[in-house]
Amino acid sequence: DNEVVAALAGAITLAQQDDEGFWMLAKTMGTSFVTTEALKYATHDTDWGIRPNGDDYAFPSGHTSTACAGAAFIGQRYGWRYGSAALLPAAYVGWSRVDQDLHHVRDVVVGCALGVVSGLYFTQPKTGTTVTPFLDRQVWGVQIQSVW
Repeated sequence: DNEVVAALAGAITLAQQDDEGFWMLAKTMGTSFVTTEALKYATHDTDWGIRPNGDDYAFPSGHTSTACAGAAFIGQRYGWRYGSAALLPAAYVGWSRVDQDLHHVRDVVVGCALGVVSGLYFTQPKTGTTVTPFLDRQVWGVQIQSVW
C-alpha cells in the first residue's frame, strides 16, 4: 500500500545512517501531503471532488501521492535502480485506487505527479547529481546538474 513505499524510504535512510536524507524525505512527504490535502479541500464542492463510488474528497489521490513521493525520493537520493523498483508498488497503489472505484484516473495521475515533483525538488542525490524540475510562464522542464 502507500505506506509501504514511504516506510521503505524511511527504513533506507535509517539503514544508511543518512540524517540529511531523512530530512529531505520529511520535506518531500510533508509537501506532498499538504499540497494534496489543500487540493482535496479546494475541489471538495466540485465535480472533481466526487469519487466514482460517490464519496467525497477524490482529487487528487492521497494514497498515490504518498506512494509516488516515497518512490521519487528513493530514486533521486539512492539512484534510479532502487527508485524504479519502488515505482512498481507505487504504480500498484494508483492502479488499485482506480480499480476499486475509489478514484478517477485523473486523481491518480495528479496525485502521483505531486509526489514525484516533491521528491525531485527536495531531494539531492548522494552522488552529487541534482535533478530539479522547473516551471516558468512558458516553459516546463527538468534541470540536471552534476559535479565532476
